[in-house]
Amino acid sequence: MLYKSKICPCLRVFLKHFNEFFHERIEEVPVYDVFQYSGRELQKLMNQPNPCCRRCNGGSESHNLIPWGYSKREKSEWLIE
Repeated sequence: MLYKSKICPCLRVFLKHFNEFFHERIEEVPVYDVFQYSGRELQKLMNQPNPCCRRCNGGSESHNLIPWGYSKREKSEWLIE
């Protein structure tokens, strides 16, 4: 995810909105300014797991992913508790 010269490995950049909607306090992950790091440094940063990764319900075949369909606006659609 790239927004205003800041990069984040996935949609975790929207945790602020998730926390507000579900009244949660999940830690937000760092975002990195693309002009402060080399390409190799950014690649290394993007590939490192962070504390939020353990709660993610997307992108991994080892998780029981949610079937495609309409959202029920439930937390379980976004994270593993």
